[in-house]
Amino acid sequence: MGSKTGKGGLVAVAALVFASWAAGPAAGQALPKWRTGIVFVKADSVFHQLIGKEKGFHQADGLDVEFVVLPGDTDVMKAIVAGATETVEITPASPLVAIEKGAKLKIVASFMPGLNYVLYSKKDIKDLKDLYGRTVAVTAPNSFPELLLRSAMQRQGLDPTKVHLVQAGGDPDRVKALLAGKVDAAVAAMEFLRQVERADRKLLVDFAEVLPEWTRNVVVTTDQVIKERPDHLRRFLLAKARGIRYTLENRDDTITIMARVSKQERSEVEWVYDWFVRRKLMQPNGYVSPAALNWMQELNVRLGRQSKMLPMEQIATWDFQKQITAELGEYKW
Repeated sequence: MGSKTGKGGLVAVAALVFASWAAGPAAGQALPKWRTGIVFVKADSVFHQLIGKEKGFHQADGLDVEFVVLPGDTDVMKAIVAGATETVEITPASPLVAIEKGAKLKIVASFMPGLNYVLYSKKDIKDLKDLYGRTVAVTAPNSFPELLLRSAMQRQGLDPTKVHLVQAGGDPDRVKALLAGKVDAAVAAMEFLRQVERADRKLLVDFAEVLPEWTRNVVVTTDQVIKERPDHLRRFLLAKARGIRYTLENRDDTITIMARVSKQERSEVEWVYDWFVRRKLMQPNGYVSPAALNWMQELNVRLGRQSKMLPMEQIATWDFQKQITAELGEYKW
């Protein structure tokens, strides 16, 4: 059972934006609007999504950016296909499926390729095979959390159909379901680790260790936007690159913002910042390799989500990422 949000509903959702995170343009100086779809706001969203607006980089680059926040990647995909956003930020698995089905989409950059999702569980569960006959909280069928779980189990030679999936909403709701004993395990972001451990639950699987090739997040747009608004797309990506570079060079301020937007104490997110930086999960140049995208295609084919591999020119363009690097220089860290 997927989301039943229709095109009209998505357009309505697009109006619910986080404009309060940064002052708008001065009167008489209205900037072009740019809507980008994201999945739920977490502390790590500051790195690759929110910082551009928080610090005024988008405004400085001439755009009024609105964040369209949706429950899961299935809804995010519906938004971009329906024209409710100019871009979305999502794992590439679903856009690749949509492109094969005829959607005119392109992957244009990746600022957060590193995977930060894990599987939390009750303490009596020892490994993935122990999930047979147990319940696992995901967003929806074919959603990012479900695909992670299915792929990890198949890599270990296990049958994911022997696990009972429970649709439980976004990351916080899935974690709450686990802590309340409504499910036996839940796929969610690493930043919930301390909360989970305090509730006598545990981290069962770090998906980055089982699926190191997985690309967590790419920026996707439409062929129409590339044709009609290429300079606005360049400016949007440029501000994102400026923002992520700012986070790497301004630890204290970034942690303060992370705590505020996630509504947590500073002490609860300091380790999250350091964990992300230590693992180099971010990509300040916006680069995603063709090999990484082809691996995601191969995964889709194995899972039966794509019927064949698509040519690289059909799924991605590096033109805008090259413009960013040419303007800002290559960031090395």
